[in-house]
Amino acid sequence: MKDQFEIAGHRIADDSPPLVIAEIGNNHDGSLEQAQRMIAAAAEAGADAVKFQTYDPDRLVRPGHQLYSFFRRYLLPREWHATLRDEAESNGLIFLSTPFDPDAADFLVSLGVPALKIASSDLTNLPLVRRCAGHGLPLLLSSGMGTFAEIERALTVAGDMGCDELAVLHCISLYPTPPDKTELRAVPALKERFGIPAGFSDHSLSAALPVAAVALGARIVEKHFTLDNSLSGPDHAVALEPDQFKLMADGCREVAAALGSGEKVITKELDEVRNGSLRGLYAAENVPAGTELTVNMVALLRPAAELTAGDLPKVLGRVAVKEVKKGEPISLESFREKGK
Repeated sequence: MKDQFEIAGHRIADDSPPLVIAEIGNNHDGSLEQAQRMIAAAAEAGADAVKFQTYDPDRLVRPGHQLYSFFRRYLLPREWHATLRDEAESNGLIFLSTPFDPDAADFLVSLGVPALKIASSDLTNLPLVRRCAGHGLPLLLSSGMGTFAEIERALTVAGDMGCDELAVLHCISLYPTPPDKTELRAVPALKERFGIPAGFSDHSLSAALPVAAVALGARIVEKHFTLDNSLSGPDHAVALEPDQFKLMADGCREVAAALGSGEKVITKELDEVRNGSLRGLYAAENVPAGTELTVNMVALLRPAAELTAGDLPKVLGRVAVKEVKKGEPISLESFREKGK
């Protein structure tokens, strides 16, 4: 399995900015116009992608169950999908949706989605995982209800279908998720255990936790999005409004850019600061030719010179080959080793 891949030109890798997904989900509240307004608002708020849910209530809930009417109420009609895809693309966003049955996956692929997402509730739905993986697109697995063993089994099934562009998204399927139940250390644990990109699908009320997840290695961030927390739909209360979403998105990218390579590198900009800040070696008094240099003859002063404070042991005890006047920089060329 690959440790990096692309979704619609967006690179998913350790050294790339995170893919920020605005999870609209059911927050369209059954209104195409509201869904379109949410897409535009998500673009303004800094999202890279928007995501919906594609399902058939008859394939999702047993007949007569109380949830059937819920899913019927928030169904995203198939005929809206192409309109919303075009709306997303016109706003510079990637259009994604989570399929909840094999036919929904086939339908989304026919629309040209660049990746497929398996919901936490379907991590163990191996026929769906198999169908999605067989389409040859990147596959995102949400793990909010799963164990490591269940994640591994789903990845194995996907790999057997030839899918090698996979990411696992850590999440906790509590709405909302309390911060002390978030288990952010699972993000690097997933990445290390499976050797593929990790992400974070967040159901908390916080704009800060996704930023922390990016610092821990998440390269896909998914967050519920709303126009107004006071709206009556199912997920508005656990979603971020546009201004908070923008703070989150900007913070995620800022942290990703700040992580660097893990090396201590002296850049050109830092070298200029060093030259003005490090202490150089200067003569504290006139040092006649033939004089053995002692510590009292050396002043450690800014700016840096040819030799800096760390080079002091190199020159102490050496003998001046020519006079070095007070205030002049001390260099190795001006002194020889004693006895030579």
